[in-house]
Amino acid sequence: GGGGASPIVPWHGYGQGGASWWRNLPTLAMQHRAGSVLAPDWLGCGGSSRPAWTPGDDGEAAEDFFADSFEQWRAQQGLERMHVVGHSMGAIIAVRYAEKYPERVSSLVLASPAGVPHPPSETFQDRINNQPLSLRREIFRTVGNAWDNGYTPQFASRLFGGWLGRSMIQGYVNRRFHESVTNKPEFAEYMYQHWQGQASGELALQAMLSPGAFAKRPLIDRIPELNPKIPITFIYGDRDWMDIRPAQRIKRRLAQDPVSAGRVVRCFELEEAGHQLMIDQPDSFNDILLQAIHEDEVAMGLRPHKFELSSPSSLEAIMRMEAAGMKNAHQTSEA
Repeated sequence: GGGGASPIVPWHGYGQGGASWWRNLPTLAMQHRAGSVLAPDWLGCGGSSRPAWTPGDDGEAAEDFFADSFEQWRAQQGLERMHVVGHSMGAIIAVRYAEKYPERVSSLVLASPAGVPHPPSETFQDRINNQPLSLRREIFRTVGNAWDNGYTPQFASRLFGGWLGRSMIQGYVNRRFHESVTNKPEFAEYMYQHWQGQASGELALQAMLSPGAFAKRPLIDRIPELNPKIPITFIYGDRDWMDIRPAQRIKRRLAQDPVSAGRVVRCFELEEAGHQLMIDQPDSFNDILLQAIHEDEVAMGLRPHKFELSSPSSLEAIMRMEAAGMKNAHQTSEA
């Protein structure tokens, strides 16, 4: 690897695994100066072992279940520091890791992070109960009850067995991803295989989130308290069901705080991308990641490193997506 450079370590989102980065890993490994990108599976998920789920529905214990096991993994790999990239619920774990082990984090990239905003004042069940009676309301009520009782999407896939369980996932993958996405059948089969076996890490869903996907321990309160030496990059899709506005508020709040002067917080909005942004637009995602990490490395004192972006217009696109990441930010309230 490149002298003094940290590897990129992407942490997948809920219900996925390290191979969810299949459209990113080759380019990142070739272009990043360390030459190494390590994409582990969460403990109890993917190809990892399935220990008994001990945290119950305690949000902090659930975060520590993963953050502490990642710290053990880092030590076993002999890594000094890492550029940690957390996608979706992986971003909640990444923030917890940065809270507990800041000296191990060279930079923090939060890709369509789950759990940033405060939950609304009324609960998910209140909102359902206030809807007029309809089939949709009853479906949402059933989903809310299943959530509260600890049922997961993986449970449904196992319940429906081989053919139906597979077709559920294949249908999701085919609908969700554009026809330009390669290897869709393989990705669906990969997810199906991972969803079999003993329920373990998947039980984090109810522990870390409330129905409606709001975090029990919102990141909007926690990210500003992280070690200010850790550069932070937010990346959202322009069709993302995660709301970019809380990230804009964090960036604005830290920019206005004299104690945080010089602190690096970036916010990008990726074009033509949804929540699975690294699969939807791998070239743009890789470009932003490589550019941000390179800037952070140079700021830490490493020499500039020559790397190739995906096209001659990439730098211009990166600047445009960073501008889009803060558009309308002045209109957001300080919630």
